[in-house]
Amino acid sequence: MISTPSHHKTVLVTGGGNGIGRELCRCFHKEGYSLVVVSLVMVELESLSDELKHVSPGQKIVIVQKDLSDTDAAESIFTFCEKEQIDVDILVNNVGYGLIGRHLDLDLARMKQMVILNIMTMTLMCHLFGRKMRERRSGYILNVASTISFQPLPFWAAYAGTKAYVSSFTQAFAREMKEFGVSVTCLYPGTTATRFLETAGLVKSSKRWSVGSLIHGAAMDAQKVARAGYRGVLKKRLRVIPGISNRLHFYFIHWVPNRLISVVVHGFMKRYRRTA
Repeated sequence: MISTPSHHKTVLVTGGGNGIGRELCRCFHKEGYSLVVVSLVMVELESLSDELKHVSPGQKIVIVQKDLSDTDAAESIFTFCEKEQIDVDILVNNVGYGLIGRHLDLDLARMKQMVILNIMTMTLMCHLFGRKMRERRSGYILNVASTISFQPLPFWAAYAGTKAYVSSFTQAFAREMKEFGVSVTCLYPGTTATRFLETAGLVKSSKRWSVGSLIHGAAMDAQKVARAGYRGVLKKRLRVIPGISNRLHFYFIHWVPNRLISVVVHGFMKRYRRTA
């Protein structure tokens, strides 16, 4: 059972301007939480702020425009919260993106940015805000991984690797923080109907049974993913896998060798690259 939150509780959400992050902001705001929303695109932040203030005019919403792929991003956000005397009760590390393609063919600058965003920023945010939570002996952290972290995937090598790190780190960090009364949860979305797929380079196709058509067609609604994450973190679950197909995926990969999965996915993605 989820307890009724205090209106003085504050949630910090990274990448809250769109997609799953925006839906998570809506979930927490609906239940009375104050928000600190960090994202790169100010138009999206202002749009979210206007939307939520219209729903609950007196509820506190702080928007922060920041490129979270900057190497000093986590320290900058933490310093901002300290200066504004904002105590973060729930930290949501949602920001991240993926790249599709052969590893050696990826744009080097974008790949570097992805690794910093997906790994370094998340790790440092946990370190900085986690220390404050440890001092208070209370708090919640939600890190967003992906079902892609379940196995190594050709054509997604770097991205899958970053999300495997998020998964492994979160499970280990959760054990460390448990004795201090801090709950750490990992959310594993599968394919979700957001801008993520286009950003990754996976274009929707109108061709029946094409790779692009199948992947986009299987995409889960972002609101449902966010609701699962919201419920999971407040229920102090270690792992949240939204959707039946994603949960079946999790159990399936325990019975199939990575070598076989790698061969199948390699052929699948080569077909996509030829027909895209």
